[in-house]
Amino acid sequence: MHEMTIAQDLIDEVSSVVDESEYRRVQSVTISVGERTHINPTQLEFCIETIAVSTLLEDASIAVERIETLGKCSCGWSGTPPSIDDSVMTIPTDRCPECNSQITFTQGDGCYLSNIRLQETSSSTSKPT
Repeated sequence: MHEMTIAQDLIDEVSSVVDESEYRRVQSVTISVGERTHINPTQLEFCIETIAVSTLLEDASIAVERIETLGKCSCGWSGTPPSIDDSVMTIPTDRCPECNSQITFTQGDGCYLSNIRLQETSSSTSKPT
């Protein structure tokens, strides 16, 4: 399950952000996951919540948002590429629906922290990062 490794990497990144700030509590974290990563958002959220026990993320709200796949072609086409549906997931194809050439994906490949909201431990002031 590669979601567990990704969850640990994300927690490490949040810890680094907190270490570099004057805040010591994480209020919420938003993670953006591209469709083409084949990361299961539900599993990723579960893994983060499991690993976060007894860490600065333990009481944080965790949100995982899905980023749709977009692409473009040298023929001028751009948009959401056609998909192949199998029993487990929808897989975007790498072929242009107009000319059948290989497309370049412009969105939907990454997994990253898109928002971290920090809060001082002794006050209710929060600061988005």
